[in-house]
Amino acid sequence: MSPSLQFRPALPHHIAACIELRGRTRQNAVSTTRLAELGVTEASWSADVREDRLPGMLAFDGERLAGYCFGDATNGEIVVLALLPDCEGQGLGRALLDRAMSLLRERGHQRLFLGCSSDPATRSHGFYRHLGWRPTGKRDRLGDEELEFSFATAEPTPTERLLAYLQAYEAKDLARIEKQFADGIRLADWNLAVQGKAAALEETRKNFESAASLTIEVLAVYEGERRAAAELAITVNGEIRLRVVDALGFDEAGHIVSITAYKGL
Repeated sequence: MSPSLQFRPALPHHIAACIELRGRTRQNAVSTTRLAELGVTEASWSADVREDRLPGMLAFDGERLAGYCFGDATNGEIVVLALLPDCEGQGLGRALLDRAMSLLRERGHQRLFLGCSSDPATRSHGFYRHLGWRPTGKRDRLGDEELEFSFATAEPTPTERLLAYLQAYEAKDLARIEKQFADGIRLADWNLAVQGKAAALEETRKNFESAASLTIEVLAVYEGERRAAAELAITVNGEIRLRVVDALGFDEAGHIVSITAYKGL
């Protein structure tokens, strides 16, 4: 996957570009006209994003939209995963799917489902099965085969919560991070220590503003009771590479109560 790719949360003003890309995918392209026939327009899709009915994650290569994945917050369906043809085969599809699944997981869904072609010749047929999605024996409203994925536990594990935080941080999604933080969170790194959600969000915002781009590579994860830590390689602005360990603590509700970051050489 190209280090220049950046993940961002979907916002209503992104939808026009999403619709345009949907007609350019290598397989199962859907035109603007066909989407409208199915009841999907820029206005309706934008409204669903604005009202958090269709949370999604986008991937940009510079200013070019390279791909996206959206899920239905009301029922746990992965609604669409789409990539530009020249962005296939780089791990981007899995990265986007993982992030969309995490968004739905945070909204309380243990079981997810999607519609997929039953033709083994299509890329999607093997792609989802390789990642653990299994047929339900049903067909969706468009005649596609329904696949499902169930998380191992009813509640996200500390590791899943840690990865969700890192995904939000990489996407510079301050609104998502605000929902993850406990009111009394303590945030500390090699330069500072602050207490309370407002102060922690302010320091996070400053970090986001100081970096035009962030890429986080998870090297290893360690889990304990209500705790998880990860060894990370963080690339800032495409050139500065940091080795960091983030250790997170969680309360009974799953909110982050502490973040301690350690910088290596």
